[in-house]
Amino acid sequence: MEALFGNVVLMAVCMARPTAMILILPLFTRLGVTGILRTGIAFALALPVAPHLANDLPNVIAVGGGTLTAVILKEMVLGLLLGLLFGVPFWAAQSAGDVIDTQRGSSIAYMVDPTALSEVSIIGTFLELTMLALFFIGGGPNLVIGAVYDSLLLWPIMTSFPEFQPDTGRLLLGLLDKVLLLALLIGGPIILVLFAVEAAMALISRISPQLPMSDLSLPIKGIAVFAILPVYVVFMADQMKRILGQLGGVLPELGRYLQ
Repeated sequence: MEALFGNVVLMAVCMARPTAMILILPLFTRLGVTGILRTGIAFALALPVAPHLANDLPNVIAVGGGTLTAVILKEMVLGLLLGLLFGVPFWAAQSAGDVIDTQRGSSIAYMVDPTALSEVSIIGTFLELTMLALFFIGGGPNLVIGAVYDSLLLWPIMTSFPEFQPDTGRLLLGLLDKVLLLALLIGGPIILVLFAVEAAMALISRISPQLPMSDLSLPIKGIAVFAILPVYVVFMADQMKRILGQLGGVLPELGRYLQ
């Protein structure tokens, strides 16, 4: 019975970091990885780590539940940080689509996505799924798994929580700036086209006040978006690949802020 309890505690500690990352990373949440499937992925990621931790765990159990809880919380915080940094490109793509849909006046047409468990925009969903497809094609899952295991070398499970550097807060706040900047890079050209269409409609309404431009604005902007989107998506894919290529520096970036 004691051996069984030890094995359960061992797997709980090893699964804390990957589980926290899976809970927040769109690579898993957007594709509907929940429940037992999520637990199974975390369990698979934790299996190679468990034998290396087996020798140190009895000492932690002997210390008490408080120390064990602190270790699990520390692992979950590190997993959440990894998930946040890897999730930036996907949230940027979603934000770009949300802005485009809002600008073309179709925010009323938001749909309920069962995988996102919330209302999502049509183009936002398209751009995010495109980003996910490029991520899988480029071997992104291997990058994420490698980062999880490499993070164990930087911050082993049985060590104390890494020390925050003075500019660690800049990293967390900078994630918002990065999401918005990447969203503008991804959706900026289409947003500019919509502004040009609005300016043209405003000029037409001044020249011909009898035309109901307020009624025509929604279909005209919708046609403009879906006319340019198939052409622009070719260039957008290259931009997305460049953004995803930067994910290789996630772990070194996090290492600069946590020592």
